[in-house]
Amino acid sequence: MPRPCRYYPGMVTLEVMTRTLEARRLLRPSDELNDLVLGVFGHVLERHADTVRLHELSFLSTHYHSGLSATCQAAGSAFMRDLNSAMAKKVGLECEWEAKVWGQRYSATVLHESAQPARQLYIAEQGLPENLFASPADNPCVNSISAKARGEFELQGTWYDKTAMSKAGVAWHSERRAEFGRKVTVPLHPWPFEQRWTKTRRQREAKTLIERSTLAHARRREAEGVEVMGAERMRAADPRSRTKNPQTGTGAPRVRGTAQEVADYLAGYAEGMEARERALDAAAEALDLTGWGDDFAIPGPLEAALRRTAEQRAKVAANLTRAGHGAEDSADPGPTAPHIPTFAELDAKAAAERQALKVFTRTRRMKRRQQARNARVRLGARRRRRLAAGPTRRCRGRRLLARSGTSRRRPTQRVVHHGTEGPDLPVVIRPLRLSRPTGPDPGG
Repeated sequence: MPRPCRYYPGMVTLEVMTRTLEARRLLRPSDELNDLVLGVFGHVLERHADTVRLHELSFLSTHYHSGLSATCQAAGSAFMRDLNSAMAKKVGLECEWEAKVWGQRYSATVLHESAQPARQLYIAEQGLPENLFASPADNPCVNSISAKARGEFELQGTWYDKTAMSKAGVAWHSERRAEFGRKVTVPLHPWPFEQRWTKTRRQREAKTLIERSTLAHARRREAEGVEVMGAERMRAADPRSRTKNPQTGTGAPRVRGTAQEVADYLAGYAEGMEARERALDAAAEALDLTGWGDDFAIPGPLEAALRRTAEQRAKVAANLTRAGHGAEDSADPGPTAPHIPTFAELDAKAAAERQALKVFTRTRRMKRRQQARNARVRLGARRRRRLAAGPTRRCRGRRLLARSGTSRRRPTQRVVHHGTEGPDLPVVIRPLRLSRPTGPDPGG
């Protein structure tokens, strides 16, 4: 079955899982093995400190889970390559196991921020569904959630320089091995959804997660009538033995998140595969395999690209021959090494984007304020011009109708004549009473 290509769109958070060969208990918990495993993690993280950050870690006898963030696909793949290679060597020496340690290559699932809390809980609960122990805090293997609950956000391990030991003629299980060891630190960075949390809150959330998991699985075991295996039996198991009923599934998905996030990831994956095919075709055009020979097989993707290139060249040559032109050679610039960004570069880029957004927001706010100020100025100018021009014809008509008492609106004034009617008699305008007076009219 072909292995799917790994696709990491930029800086991503990954859930990584690696199983031992034939589900053997090569990672059986012990003080020496736990210290050795943490030493390998600390040593490899030191080499990839600028491109990889570890968030969660949980080991069992047959596999381990980890949650980490990588700046790009090349950074994540390089870290896992060095980690599994160094751990396989050290675990094989510790368990005196000469065959390979890992049964298959690691599985990596891209985690969007919406899916990270659930996957953190899944990693922390490793061993509880199998009834190995009663609480994540009782896990005898390496476990980061119990350290977080204690307020410890750094794990300590020992890295042994096997090259120096070989040059000095010191065997792995010799008492002098401690002379070639050095203490290393495994920092536990917050998950992306925990970036704004303080260490106190992270510790409180870890305690709450452990309590909820312990209670939920205690109720399940009580309903099923089963008991836990216990840490002592896990430590006493043979590292070369196999589990009776190893869990086998359909494989980890490529991405976890909302429906829209998964759809966007799959669309980007399809576009990346098309770009990969085009890149292989371009590389095959400049590749000369004349001296390869027939005794060695050509890699599948390269062979397919060579076949497509040969077909395309045959079509171009036929068209040029039909048109009466000759083929022209084109210069190939050659492949370029990809740039692996660091967290410092990504943080600087994010800070520049935030600053640009802040400047854009400030400029837009000032522009809107200026527009509102200009609108107020124009409105004031219109009002001043209206007052300077005097009342309009419509306003003058309404005032005349009001004075004569024949306005369409309810009159607020009345005209009182003294004496008989005539054009030269004085007119007195008095306010109109809305309620009819009970006494005689004083103006009548």
